[in-house]
Amino acid sequence: MKSLLLFLTAVLYVLLSSAVTSIAAATATNTSAPTTTICPLDLGYVLRVPWNHSGCEAPESSSVAPENNTLCCQTLLSLIGIAFARRLKDTSLFQLPDLNTSASCLDDYQSKLNSLSLPGSLVSSCFTPERFVINDTACAGIESTGDWKARLGDSTPLDSSCSPDLTDQTKCDACVAAGLRVQAQLVELDGNNSHTVDCWYTTILYAAGIVNSLGPESDGAMSCILSLSLESSPGSNQQSNLVFGLTGAGVAVVVMCCLLGLWFWYKGIWRRVRGGNAHGTHRDLGVDLEVTGSTTRLRPKAGSIWFKIRDLEKATDDFSQKNFIGRGGFGLAGNIMQVLDPLLWRDGEAMNSNPKSIMERFVRVGIMCSHVMVALRPTIVDALKMLEGDIEVPPIPDGPSPFGHPSIFSDRNTFNISPALSQLQLLTGDILR
Repeated sequence: MKSLLLFLTAVLYVLLSSAVTSIAAATATNTSAPTTTICPLDLGYVLRVPWNHSGCEAPESSSVAPENNTLCCQTLLSLIGIAFARRLKDTSLFQLPDLNTSASCLDDYQSKLNSLSLPGSLVSSCFTPERFVINDTACAGIESTGDWKARLGDSTPLDSSCSPDLTDQTKCDACVAAGLRVQAQLVELDGNNSHTVDCWYTTILYAAGIVNSLGPESDGAMSCILSLSLESSPGSNQQSNLVFGLTGAGVAVVVMCCLLGLWFWYKGIWRRVRGGNAHGTHRDLGVDLEVTGSTTRLRPKAGSIWFKIRDLEKATDDFSQKNFIGRGGFGLAGNIMQVLDPLLWRDGEAMNSNPKSIMERFVRVGIMCSHVMVALRPTIVDALKMLEGDIEVPPIPDGPSPFGHPSIFSDRNTFNISPALSQLQLLTGDILR
């Protein structure tokens, strides 16, 4: 029994020793294994937004970063600023919590750049993990949006200037000016001019992530606030060309329609003119026609009507004596009522309202006012009264025949004076010579 007890004790000791050894080995293995940290930044937009990466491309036949990569580093800082602005809006934190997280994010950033066939050493040549980690030397000690409001208040010039769409250059200039004022406030609060760049970076992150209503991935925020150079979109250019093309075509169609309308309108008027009475007056068109040979000429309608000699011959029955009214200073006056508009022929009405009588009175007054004998001409006052119908128009007296007229040397001298004026004493000086 004693031997059996010793044997069992030895076996138990061996088993316990093996277990302790295995646990120690496992613990040592776990301690030596590196820990993996996941980056909290979503960098998928690097492959999505149309940023201009021509300044970061390696020279031909080379896979390393360009020698003068200052412009490239500034572009990459603006590009990763989009992710930090989005995280600021989600977590209210400006920077990453530790070095491992920062290093993981930079590795992820480089992998995205590799997908764009850019050199593999871009990120390591531009940034160190310490740059994006929260530390005590931050601008004015601002680590979160709460610190921002505690230092600057609930409202800053950024709130009114950087909120709208900043693709408009005027609005962009206003936002940049507001950012410079806020940066100056932060530097003054910080008290260290060496933090000027850090204060500017803090300002643009707040403007892009918190203030701008369209977010940090909008074209205005990327190009204006983050100063990221963007490539023009081929689709947008094609769309703009299409819009301009359609607009130009529409304008051309409208102009052609207007020109065609004017042409048809002109042709219609000319057809109506040519199809009308060649010897009449087209009062609806405001023109008169005069036919000379085989051509038709338009005469302007300017108040008085133009009569051709054949019209007067037709109207007066070849100047018949039965249509003779009187003699004026320039010859005989005949009845030309037949060439008037038929609408003026309205007999049976009062003398002062009958257009035919009115016209005849006007003609008689005109003859008297141009009588060859000045003494027989009415005064202006009497002529106006005659025209208005206030007094009657006296009979038109005959005038003497001009010297040399055949009637003077013939026995058929028809010169006489109207009985209405037979009692007038005429002076020789009153006769128009």
